[in-house]
Amino acid sequence: MDKELAEIIDTSIKIGLGALITGISAFYLNRQKHNHELTKATNAELRSTMKEMITYIENSETLVNRFTATVDKDDIGDIELLVNAEHEAYQARGLSHLLNDPGISDKVNKYALFIENIYSAAVAKEMDEYDALISQWSEHRNVIYKLL
Repeated sequence: MDKELAEIIDTSIKIGLGALITGISAFYLNRQKHNHELTKATNAELRSTMKEMITYIENSETLVNRFTATVDKDDIGDIELLVNAEHEAYQARGLSHLLNDPGISDKVNKYALFIENIYSAAVAKEMDEYDALISQWSEHRNVIYKLL
């Protein structure tokens, strides 16, 4: 009888330890998988935000380029294009803050302020300042595109 009891206890301990090991392993594997899924979802959201921000930047660039094509010495051109370019740049700036990267936010903010300066010079009909800003335009675009 004692031998049967010892075998039953031995088998119970083996089953219990096996279940404990399986449970601990399942917990750690499930936690690791969950963390990976969270990282994957966060990265997908960041990529989506970055794509949207880049779209706004490209739209603002197109609008500024279209505006500069309408300007001549006697006429400042279609100022509505610059208003829309500013709006697009501000949208990009707002999205850049969601990326939690101060470098990107700072560069996009400078880009938006640069477009604002172009707008201010054009509205004030300060053509010398406007020409100086436009001559720096490609440099500012390149800073943004190198960053992204």
